[in-house]
Amino acid sequence: MTNKAKVLFGLLRVYKNPLLPLLDHFSLIGSRQVIVRLKNGLRFEVRTGTSDIKIINELFIHRVYSELIDNEEFSSYRIGVDLGANIVYSQYWLLRK
Repeated sequence: MTNKAKVLFGLLRVYKNPLLPLLDHFSLIGSRQVIVRLKNGLRFEVRTGTSDIKIINELFIHRVYSELIDNEEFSSYRIGVDLGANIVYSQYWLLRK
């Protein structure tokens, strides 16, 4: 499966509204703040036209932290922290298996 197909199927699997990240990717919705809802119940307030949705894709489609999250040593931890130093913003979210 190509990376593009993986991302497309990932969008369908992860997002309640997979059209929003597609529209953002092609810069078709301008710059504003929106709420992104995932099928696992998580929701994020993001800025369109920035890397915010790309970061959600890294976490939930590409699973860049899956080794850490799935590691037995850390299996009892359920809170993730994003310091957001690039925009002076911080947030936390619950990690669910």
